[in-house]
Amino acid sequence: GTVNMEGLVHVKALKLGDESMLSQILKAVQEAQNSKAPIQTYADKIAGTFVPGVILIAVISLAAWLICGYCDFYPKGWHPTETVVVFALRFFIATLV
Repeated sequence: GTVNMEGLVHVKALKLGDESMLSQILKAVQEAQNSKAPIQTYADKIAGTFVPGVILIAVISLAAWLICGYCDFYPKGWHPTETVVVFALRFFIATLV
């Protein structure tokens, strides 16, 4: 930069306040932050259906494995060493993940 030690500096402002370039940039950034891209709206719609669906399937899986465990309906060769609840929770968590 420069340093003015002795002379005068005359400055002419061409635009003030809301008309300045910085103000226009700030407005553009705020508008961009407040609006969603079309793909984001589509993704939100899919997630609104997909997530509850996965949770529902996981709960059904949990219930099915609990019923199978308490009624001793495991497939042949399956002899879980943990309790029925822990065994069913493994399938519940695996479905969620």
